[in-house]
This record gives sequence, structure tokens and C-alpha cells, in this order.
Amino acid sequence: MSPSKNTRPTRRPRKPQAVPVRQVPQKELQKPSAPAWKTYLIQMGVANLIPLLLVIVLSTATILLFGLSVAKLPATIANFWLGINLVPIIFQENQVGFLPLLPAAALFWIVSHQVYKAVKDRISLIGLSILAGYTLVIPLLITGIAWAMIADAAQVFPIATPPIYMAFCNTFLLHTGALIFGMRARLWRALARRIDWPEDLVDAARLGLHTTVAMLGAGAILWLIGIAINWQWQVQIFQQLTGFGYAATWVLSLLYAPNFAVSGAAYLLGGEIRFSYASLSVFSAQFLNLPPIPAFGALPQTAPLWIPVLVLITPLVGVAVLYKKRRGGWREAVVAGVSAGLVMAWISWLSSGNLAQIGQVGPTFWLAGILAAIWVTGLGLALVGVDKVRNR
Repeated sequence: MSPSKNTRPTRRPRKPQAVPVRQVPQKELQKPSAPAWKTYLIQMGVANLIPLLLVIVLSTATILLFGLSVAKLPATIANFWLGINLVPIIFQENQVGFLPLLPAAALFWIVSHQVYKAVKDRISLIGLSILAGYTLVIPLLITGIAWAMIADAAQVFPIATPPIYMAFCNTFLLHTGALIFGMRARLWRALARRIDWPEDLVDAARLGLHTTVAMLGAGAILWLIGIAINWQWQVQIFQQLTGFGYAATWVLSLLYAPNFAVSGAAYLLGGEIRFSYASLSVFSAQFLNLPPIPAFGALPQTAPLWIPVLVLITPLVGVAVLYKKRRGGWREAVVAGVSAGLVMAWISWLSSGNLAQIGQVGPTFWLAGILAAIWVTGLGLALVGVDKVRNR
């Protein structure tokens, strides 16, 4: 007879067996993980070391190619570094602040990519502050050293230091833009939630950026059309060039291509492009003798009566970008406009400058920024009004 449930003998609980514990050396227990400041220092150090090494290589190649004295190498390295940070270069009393944007764009991409790698997974506010500090302090420190190297070489060679405020200002603006862009939308939304701001404001700011980028594309297309129309200017220039001059002209045209895209965007916004005391806009054209650079052949020598019609390209581009991506109401439209204005003013400032004996060349940055803000805000508010009418 099998025992019943009540008569079944009780089992004693098993005595738990001790689990062997791995003996960890005391040194391993005390060894901390890599601190955030060290990780970010390496990442941002690499972001500046790569272009700095390229600058050293290009400077050395320039010294060897032109048979210059090796004593000029430190000053050449310093000027190349300042140049890619869009800081004016002064040689034989000629100041060149109208510098090519393409090398600066490459530096911008390297820095913003390193920032993105640092923040793409997770980052604390303290870590973000450390990262931002390294992103700005390291290039500013290198710029200060480069400025001191030029000041030392100026006692021997016919060069001069640029205004120190301009050196630090342009370096700061370029790398701040890379930091803001590298943080990307997800981190900006997280920061907005942290301070109890609507996330739609982040999307609105991005929309203003996208609209400005679209305008830069339209400006580039306009410049290419102008070059094709004035092809005789290109023929006259290239007929006078041979060998090294021919290749150098093509390289310069490529390096300056983003500058002319910015000028084209400012032109379409209704802004003004300066050439010393002369200027160009959709409403007027006044010119001096321009240097023999093929890209300058895109500039019209007169302002026909139909030219102001080109300003209508701006609302077409703006509506094409804003119509599908817009969100929210009037507040988001204003934020998008402010964002577009700041971005346009920022890039217009960096893309313009003094060009030796010619004088100031490039768009008037504050006017381009104001016009971009007005256009984008106005178009955004108009689309918000249309939505309200349609939803009644």
C-alpha cells in the first residue's frame, strides 16, 4: 500500500552547496575603467591631429616643390593651419581672408564625426561638457601656437600675424558649428526634454538647417549656369595658361566652389555680394576688374530688367522643403526661420574676407542671415495659415 499524501515522509531540504568564488587580485579590484575625460581627449585629439599631420605634409611638400628654405617650414605649417580654419593670412602686406571653404569643410566633417562617435550611444551632461570643452579648447590652443610661430617668423620673413581676435573667432566658429552638428538630433531632443522644452523646436531648427542647405544647392546650380553662359570668359583664361598654371587654376576653382555656392545662395535671397567697393545683387551690378579665376566668369556684368525674377527661386525652394517636413504652428515657423538665419550668417561670414588688393570679397553676412530668417519665417507662417484655413 502506497503511502498517502499525509503519511508520505517529509524530505529534508538539501543543504546548499557553496559556490566557489574566483579569487580576484586586489590590484584588479582597484583598477578603474578609462575615465570619460581620457576617452574624449583621445577622440578630439585625433580629430585635430589628422588635419595637423596633413598640414605638415602639405607644408613640407610646398617647401620642397618650390625650393624654399627649410627655415620657412614652421611659418608655412602655421599659415596652413590658420588657412584651413579660415583665419586670414598676411604675406608681403597683402591680407588674404577670402579662403577656400573646401578644406575647412573637410576639417568640419572630421570634427563633427568624432563628436558623433562620442555621443551616439550614451553620454552624461558632465561628459558632454568635457567633450565640448575639448572640441573647442584643443583647436584654439593649436591656433594660438600657430599665431605665436608666425609672430616669431615675422621678424625674419615678409609675413605678419593676423588680428588675434580674428584667429580665435574664426577657429571658434568653425569648431562650434562642428560640435553642434555632430551632436545630432537625438541628443538635442534629449537636452530639450531635460530642460522641459518641446522636442518640436529641435525639429524646427533642423528644418531651418535643411532649408539653408537647399538654398546652398540652388546657389551652386545658379553659379554653374552662369559659368556655362559666360563660357567665353573661361576660354580666354585657359588659353593664357599652360602647365602648372593650368592645373593650379583648376585646383583653386575646386577649392573655392563652396564659397561661390554660398554667394549664389545669398544672391538668390536678395542679398549683396561685395567686391571691394563694387557689389552685385539681383537689383544692381557694379564691378571692378576681377582676377582671372574661371568661377568669376559666372558673374553678370550688368543687371537686366528680368534679373529680379531670380529671387522667386527662394520661395520655391523654401516651400519644397517646408511643405512636407513642417510641424507645429507659428512658434516652430519662427524657430525654423531663426535657425536658417543663423546658419546662413555663420557660413557667409566664414566664406567671405579680404582678397589682397581687391578688398572685401563675398556676401554681406548679416544681410544674408536676416534675409534667410525673413524668408523661412514668412514661408513657414504662410503654410501654417494655409493649414488652418484648410482644416476649418
